[in-house]
Amino acid sequence: MSKLLGIPVIVELLPLIRELCEQINAKTIVEIGVCDGFSTRNFVEVCKKLNGELISIDIENCSRVTDWDKWLFIQADSTRVQLFKTIDVLFIDSSHEYKETVTELRNFAPL
Repeated sequence: MSKLLGIPVIVELLPLIRELCEQINAKTIVEIGVCDGFSTRNFVEVCKKLNGELISIDIENCSRVTDWDKWLFIQADSTRVQLFKTIDVLFIDSSHEYKETVTELRNFAPL
């Protein structure tokens, strides 16, 4: 995870991401890459407000990031996961490698 002065860069973007999710009334958010849970907790708050659901995928066990009952955590290699449902927001913050990111986009499209 990229950090600036010890703080994950994503923290600065979370208010904008949250606003965008609210503007489109996102009901199903899929997050690839949980790590410390900064974006996860942000998406949980959005989903609570919009009565939505959050699905998070990470190769590491991040199951303790939140205990919200509408959060589904899948511990797996995101390039091997496919969801058969409509996704309103796809947030990819995993390996940042080109090949993996393209595979993730293919697996979760069409949005």
